[in-house]
Amino acid sequence: MKKRKILIIFGISVLILASLVLYKQESIKDFGEVKRFYGTLQKVENNTVTATGFFEDPNVKAEATSSSQEVSFSFRVDDSTQIWKREIILPAIDLTKPGQSLSFNLQDRPKTEGAGSFDDLRKLSESVSGINIQVYYSVGWGTPVADSVLYQALIQPPPIR
Repeated sequence: MKKRKILIIFGISVLILASLVLYKQESIKDFGEVKRFYGTLQKVENNTVTATGFFEDPNVKAEATSSSQEVSFSFRVDDSTQIWKREIILPAIDLTKPGQSLSFNLQDRPKTEGAGSFDDLRKLSESVSGINIQVYYSVGWGTPVADSVLYQALIQPPPIR
């Protein structure tokens, strides 16, 4: 009788331990995996950036991800984060010509592309709205630290008076 109780307790313990191990493996299977987020910059505070947009899931077809819900996402930037910028200069509006219509192709506009900085992004976010952002980050605990960030802004020069 005593052996039977010990075997039952041992069996229950093994089942509990096995279920905990499986649960832990399932909850951390994405840990360390690189993910991508793309969206529109909302705010920059200290070393944290918040944007609204979409997560890219490599296991889902592009058509399916385009109908996904837009979400808010925050990530941190540190010294190891690579930051790249693309600034597209829009044509100046000529206020001396009333009723002027602007027609242009973004691909033909002058661009500034290359290494960016978090300080540049912070300053730009104070003066330009609608900054597009792509973030590659590793899944981990807490607010993720970005591996790389690409931001794109449309820069409107002052109007011609």
